[in-house]
Amino acid sequence: MSSASDKFETLETMVAKIRRSGKITDDLIPHGYNRIKIARIINGECVLVSENTNARTNSGALWQASVMGSTAGTPANFIALSGTVLSPAMGDTTLPGEITTNGLARVQATYQNYIAPSILSGSASYDLAVTFTCTANGILVSSAATFNVISGGSLFTEANLSPALTLNNGDQIVLVWTITI
Repeated sequence: MSSASDKFETLETMVAKIRRSGKITDDLIPHGYNRIKIARIINGECVLVSENTNARTNSGALWQASVMGSTAGTPANFIALSGTVLSPAMGDTTLPGEITTNGLARVQATYQNYIAPSILSGSASYDLAVTFTCTANGILVSSAATFNVISGGSLFTEANLSPALTLNNGDQIVLVWTITI
């Protein structure tokens, strides 16, 4: 089976192919908008599940301002999964139905792929990437979120997976969350 970094490359290759075919556009993402890519790995095969925009919450904006404006902040590089379909709202502070067992508990992601602005005052971006491996059968995963600590903390961004996934023992999902600043 391939390594985690190979899976991320495979996902990026798949996304590039989809973009070239015209099914997903490569439009400029405005400041502050973020994107989540989800791939499912079954029997070593990486399948793109979805790519969509997510919502940044008020607590996420406050966290981002504190990290950029003071020395008190901690990076929002933890990704959590949930079995609940979200109705994202600015005031959200927790991830309802957060999964804490079966290999799907909140985990610190890998920071990678920083892209500098191409023009003065342009957007920059980076990815947070993680692979989850399910250790039980029939686990529903409907949404995901980013936080600044392993438990509790500030909810930075949240998104529904479309479609939701039902995972079985040994299934893996790769999330690559692109944060645009």
